Amino acid sequence: MNYLNKNIVDFTTNAISTEFPVEGSQAIGLFMKISSDIERIGDHAVNIAQRAELLQSEDRRFSHEAMDEIGIMSSLCVNILDELRIMNYDEFSSIVDKVDVIEENIDKTHHQFTVNQLKRLKDKKCTTENSVVYTKILTDFERIGDHGLNIAEGFYKAREAMKAMKMIEHQ
Repeated sequence: MNYLNKNIVDFTTNAISTEFPVEGSQAIGLFMKISSDIERIGDHAVNIAQRAELLQSEDRRFSHEAMDEIGIMSSLCVNILDELRIMNYDEFSSIVDKVDVIEENIDKTHHQFTVNQLKRLKDKKCTTENSVVYTKILTDFERIGDHGLNIAEGFYKAREAMKAMKMIEHQ
């Protein structure tokens, strides 16, 4: 991911330095931001995997309830990523609303699961160490949702800039 992001940034930086109309420079800048958000999603996914490896290496386990909650957060993030798989420019116009609904659900779910975890901790159903790891995983999922929404908004704005340049047809 880092390698791809670097190459995309190099390409777009070179493209910006050429003489483009304002809209073209805006679109290229938006694609750079989208690339950065994709890289950040990858970073959060790596964080989640490393936390899972840590738990496994130390033979630690989450409760069934906590595992179910992680599964729900994972599914919500996969839903956002599925929505971001756009096949044509016409889909850009509806993507922000779809992703925003899922991202809001992630935020609400993150809050509820944090409350649930604090209750488990208070009731001594989990260790402090596991609670810290669980909370970090929840935060990684929540940030994936944020970056997904940024990407959706970037796609939409890039589409508008390309329409202004008449690179794609107005729909």
